[in-house]
Amino acid sequence: MLLLLQVLQIPIIILLASTTIRVKMEVSSSSSASSLLEIASSWANNDPNYVTASYVRNLVQDAFDASSSSSSSSSSSMQTLKELFPTDGSRIGFGTAGLRSAMKPGPLGMNDLVIIQATQGLAKYCLHCSGSGSGSDSDKKKLVAVIGYDHRSKSSFDLSSKSFALLTKLVFLQAGFDECILFDGYVPTPLVAYATTKLNAAVGIMITASHNPKNDAGYKVYWKDGCQIRPPLDEGIANCIHENLDPWVDYKSLLETYIQKSSSSSSSSPPSSLGDGDTLYGLSNPDITTSMADAYFNAIANSGLVVGAQQVGTNPTITNIQQQQQQQQIFISYSYRFH
Repeated sequence: MLLLLQVLQIPIIILLASTTIRVKMEVSSSSSASSLLEIASSWANNDPNYVTASYVRNLVQDAFDASSSSSSSSSSSMQTLKELFPTDGSRIGFGTAGLRSAMKPGPLGMNDLVIIQATQGLAKYCLHCSGSGSGSDSDKKKLVAVIGYDHRSKSSFDLSSKSFALLTKLVFLQAGFDECILFDGYVPTPLVAYATTKLNAAVGIMITASHNPKNDAGYKVYWKDGCQIRPPLDEGIANCIHENLDPWVDYKSLLETYIQKSSSSSSSSPPSSLGDGDTLYGLSNPDITTSMADAYFNAIANSGLVVGAQQVGTNPTITNIQQQQQQQQIFISYSYRFH
């Protein structure tokens, strides 16, 4: 009889154990989902981009509303959130040359918030290396940054190299840099490296993904010597980025202020001689762009490395293709057709 009772208890014990394991798994799964939704919501609250922030909030709301059911909508939204927001804290790596990834929301993509975080960290590292805060003002070297960008964009998320460049400048100004030069229009990558040394800048940033797929964007960093960052610079910058993930200010409102100022002044000012008006809200530096482009191409012509190179001035009105190829600043005059 005793043996029979013991035998009958075995299935009950197994059932109880199985139920306990299932409950623990469900609690763990629920906790993980809740953590994911919190991470995504926190990101959206810090994101200055209305489109990407709204996209993430909609995913969170959809996943939350349908969490009690097994709808495909909930499953799809949750899966998308898992892909965009790793719960282990993973984020796009900052290494040799800088950042590069697809334009999308979240810490693994290239977006407005990632650009802000990266630039805040980079600016802090530059300030540290320059010895800012120590010594008299007369002993301090003028702190300068140079920024260029290409034509890449992803309209569905309202992300672009231009918006990244604008935000980059705002962060450097907020960090206390003496000057931040934003090139006026699309420029070739080598011009940023050249200008960084020519202007004795502390750092240069080129917003481009080079040969990567069209939906990718990049954030290339050049040190004061005009070379791309390398160890141990990359590690130091990466550490500073992790220490400055929270936006210092409301960059969205800050940019809107520049847009409003630009709109009010554009009605009483003639358009830029280089293009169809100011599309960078007064944040770019047209004159420096022109002078740096001239100096860059003259340096190439005088180097003896290019056969047949000539010193010729900027002339945006030239229409002959062969003559255009001889212009030092063709990329400036031509780029404004796409502004």
